[in-house]
Amino acid sequence: MEQNIVDRFTHAIYDLPSFMAVFGLIESHAQPIARPEPANRKEDDMRWMLSACLAAVVGGVFASNSFGVIITENLNGVFDRTIFFFDPMGQSFVAADSTINSIEVVFSVANPGSANEPITAELREGAGLDGNLIATNSLMLPSDLPGSSDAVGPLIDLGFGDVAVTPGATYTFTLAATSTRNAVVYGSTNGYADGEMFHGPDNASEPGPDDDIRFRITSTPEPASLGAMAIGVCLMVRRKRRA
Repeated sequence: MEQNIVDRFTHAIYDLPSFMAVFGLIESHAQPIARPEPANRKEDDMRWMLSACLAAVVGGVFASNSFGVIITENLNGVFDRTIFFFDPMGQSFVAADSTINSIEVVFSVANPGSANEPITAELREGAGLDGNLIATNSLMLPSDLPGSSDAVGPLIDLGFGDVAVTPGATYTFTLAATSTRNAVVYGSTNGYADGEMFHGPDNASEPGPDDDIRFRITSTPEPASLGAMAIGVCLMVRRKRRA
């Protein structure tokens, strides 16, 4: 039974409902076991608890690498807007986790005859284009992006890497370009209610009230949280075994 619990824990880390179900399995089976030799009880309890703790820690390590959690996204919209003419463009959002691993945006080619030059992406605090700068990156977009009238292209990572943020706080990612080639894809159906699209201050045209860039933000569980969870499992097992 003990080995079965460890095996179930190791395999369940790839599926969150199963992962949570394993806690119930550990709790329901972590009952005192009668032994004919009481002198070995302490050693047996320690061995059992260590195996359960090891499964929790190993499971947490694998979970941190396998749980890609989508925390914020707007995947609505098929229109596009040339970045150069509305530079800088931006989209605000509310952080749902303490670490952002990636911010991905859908782009298109508005003017294929223009040079494919790097675009500049920035991440700023607050809603708008002038907040405190916390991350920046220059990236070259693929040369084979769909055109304005073609199918919607793939999500492309802006390349900030891991960024520490405050859950519940508002942030804005911005895009700037030196060429008229590339555009950003957006929708006008208020696909993301907790943020809005922005245009640079030198543009006479303002985004509509329901305009949102097509984007996705992902995060993975923090190692500290996983460690605390593993410790909690160990303490639960120890308390049950002592009952």
